[in-house]
Amino acid sequence: LRRPITIWQLDNEPDLHHMIRTDPRNNVPVAARDFESPGEYAEVLAATREAMKDVSSDARLMINLVGVGQGVDGALSPKYLDDLLALDAGANFDMVSYHVYPNGYDLAAAGTMLSEIRSRVGSRPIWITETAVPSKEVSSFRGASEAEQAVWLAKSLVMEVAGGVERIFWHKVTDASPGDRYFTYGGLRNNPEGTKKGSFYTFKLLNEKLAAATSASVEEPGRYLFTFRGGRRAWVLWSDGSSTVDLSGALGDVQVQLTYIVESGSTPQPQTETSSAASIPVTARPVIVEL
Repeated sequence: LRRPITIWQLDNEPDLHHMIRTDPRNNVPVAARDFESPGEYAEVLAATREAMKDVSSDARLMINLVGVGQGVDGALSPKYLDDLLALDAGANFDMVSYHVYPNGYDLAAAGTMLSEIRSRVGSRPIWITETAVPSKEVSSFRGASEAEQAVWLAKSLVMEVAGGVERIFWHKVTDASPGDRYFTYGGLRNNPEGTKKGSFYTFKLLNEKLAAATSASVEEPGRYLFTFRGGRRAWVLWSDGSSTVDLSGALGDVQVQLTYIVESGSTPQPQTETSSAASIPVTARPVIVEL
């Protein structure tokens, strides 16, 4: 290979497989999957690592957890990880990935899961290899809308990157076939029309504005700093209600450029305006602040 694969994930959601899963819509068991215990997973993990290192000393092994949502208790993944670490499996993995499919537009649940995982794995890299929320209501997710999907996408990605997540993968570019499942409307484009949602343009905006940052940090909830080469900085701000933020201590008495996320695919051009750094208007709609 011109670019050899160096990161390998062992299985998918083993903690979810190690339980009897129920359908959150009616609490009826879907399948009895009482296998892939922490001990079994740890055994395969050790064998996999040994085989990998025999082939390539540069290869890195990543474990995966179900994480947030999908009708499971938020304590499932931390508990499964605790059991793995108690079996000394920590010596046999280099990275951790998990999934974020909240049962509502629940940013707190996503933040709690990241904190729980980070507290257990230290400085190991963390990836979120699947995440999505729907843009239309389904029976398992009420109150969904295109605008709320875009807002949650921006808030969750910014919060998780600032919290140290290295890679985040949105589950689908385009919605699944029409139906009544969680993933049906979780894409960035509508199906079958192919039209782009506000979330598509918000995802594009975040990449254009923030992907080149060399570091990101949490100054406080709803206030995130991204730093670039040469010392350039940008903030992403939001609040639960209407308020103002004073960045004059960091930027001085200057005018700043505000770029708001895109909430609707029918108006794809981001709204922009200028403001005094001392009194930046902030609402629930995330805004990117730059000089």
